[in-house]
Amino acid sequence: MTRRILSKFLAFALIFASIMPQAGYMPSHGAETKFTDMNNHWAKTYVEKAVQKGIVNGFADGSFKPDDPVTRAQFIAMVNRALGNNAEESISFKDVASGEWYYKDVQKAVAAAYVSGYEEGDFRPGNSITRAEAAVIISRIVPTYGQSKDLTSFKDYSSIDSWAKDALTKAAGKGYIGDYGDGMIHPKDVLTRAQAAKIIGDITDKETIVTGDTTVSTSGTELSNRIYSNGVTVSSGIGNGTASLSNVVVLGQLKVNGGSSSSGVTLRNSRVASANVAKASDTVRFEMAGDTAVSKLTTSGSAIIVSDNLSSGAGGAASLEIASSADTSLRGTFKTVNTVGSGAKLSLDSGQIEVVNVEGKNSEITVASKGSVGIANANAACKFLGTGVIGLLNVNASGVSYETKPKSVVTKSGISVNESGSGTADDWIYSQDPETKETGVYTDSDIVITFEDEVKLANGKSASSSNLSKFISLNKKTKSGSSVAFTAKMSTNKSRSVLTITPDNELSEDTRYYVTISKDAFEDGSGNKNAEISYYFDTGDGTAAGVYSTSPKSGATGVSITGDIVITFDEVMSLVSGSVKYSNLRSDVRISTSKTGSTISYTPDLSTKTVS
Repeated sequence: MTRRILSKFLAFALIFASIMPQAGYMPSHGAETKFTDMNNHWAKTYVEKAVQKGIVNGFADGSFKPDDPVTRAQFIAMVNRALGNNAEESISFKDVASGEWYYKDVQKAVAAAYVSGYEEGDFRPGNSITRAEAAVIISRIVPTYGQSKDLTSFKDYSSIDSWAKDALTKAAGKGYIGDYGDGMIHPKDVLTRAQAAKIIGDITDKETIVTGDTTVSTSGTELSNRIYSNGVTVSSGIGNGTASLSNVVVLGQLKVNGGSSSSGVTLRNSRVASANVAKASDTVRFEMAGDTAVSKLTTSGSAIIVSDNLSSGAGGAASLEIASSADTSLRGTFKTVNTVGSGAKLSLDSGQIEVVNVEGKNSEITVASKGSVGIANANAACKFLGTGVIGLLNVNASGVSYETKPKSVVTKSGISVNESGSGTADDWIYSQDPETKETGVYTDSDIVITFEDEVKLANGKSASSSNLSKFISLNKKTKSGSSVAFTAKMSTNKSRSVLTITPDNELSEDTRYYVTISKDAFEDGSGNKNAEISYYFDTGDGTAAGVYSTSPKSGATGVSITGDIVITFDEVMSLVSGSVKYSNLRSDVRISTSKTGSTISYTPDLSTKTVS
């Protein structure tokens, strides 16, 4: 294959390399190293140091052969030894047999996502690696943010292939690849054994390499400027706190088990081989910002994934998988999203997904008005909701439906697709309070949905609370989560119907709630019936606007029956209804067994104190 064709493949693939354990000669660490062919070689010191570190080997005859080329397999073995990455991934390359010495090294390199194979399904372990190809690997294993080199300063700049320019900019900027003293960088020259030993040895000298698993358990922790060869875990110990990773490389798996729905965990100017966002309860926000790339991202719980602050040209999530029953909201641009488990929920709040592959049954994919999907491949029963644009929907399974018709629909022979309802939520709803996906909602809020027109129950019955509750549900944490008791009423305001839902008790703090109105529950004056209407919002810490603090705190349990109830406002307040008298306070402030329950007698007092 010509070098031009090879370059074309490399533009789309990750890259490669290592050093074969040579026959018989491997000095122990700390032993004096003398090679018969290195006495006057420019790399003598570098090679001896690399041997002492266990990165490279010599030959049984006492030679090192410093100017021999390095193969792809040899270079990745060098990298793995230097970094100490342990994770392995299944491979199926046609030319990498399980019995070969480099088999496990290829597994480790693929797991660390700094190499891959060719489109033909082979790896070509025996091919010599060029300096440009080595630069691509270097740019993926070391933190490079803020490090760059003007490649036009090299006389042979025009010989650098487009796929290698960014990597060479970073590798040269870090000082790991330079010129030969002739003003040229020689991107297409093969890398020699001596050059490889120097480069990898320099990396171990200059970079901070963490080989053990790292756990973040304190909110506000920032990891920065390191190579994490193996796993990093943001533990549940940070609760609803925050954590960040800045200018780091994680060659193992990043596990996100804690964090808040508002700020959560931020990955900035970093590269991660794989990440799993799997907080056990509530929702966690995971943001990719700046020059960040995650080769494989998986969500296993309730998550908000944000990529709208990425730098131009940054990789973001190359692949995103949504596991069974996971509930994932996306904001930004994503390449490939796969719903791999049954009952998965995907919501594109804003931005674009290039390709969505639905593999798990009964998935729900909501594309909001500010979102668009290029291609959706429905390979299992699923629903497409929302008013956003889907360019092409390929229907390859039964049980597929949509609310908003895609620009183009292609169905597999013998399969039909259903259009849900007679209109989307946006066709029926004038306003919602709280709004869709609103955060920080007060725990004592009513839920108010205003319809575009006057509507009535489709079954002809009067809109009493008991009748409305048959078609309306309020659920905690997930759409099918525990039910929340409420009362509901309908009223008319300016030729619009207003539905008010009042929970029987205060909602829980920092919790997601889903409001769902069943399909065909209401009909308008023309007899049209609604499609299913469903949305969610997240409560905050329970403190209402203007309130500095409450004691007991909202939702507290085990409160003393003799204690006072104290509400501290942000500033000095006065009663709107008149002077501060007991009778006036009692009429405006009520204590009851439930929000609508019987009133409890109490003695009120309103005083002013300075709070710093």
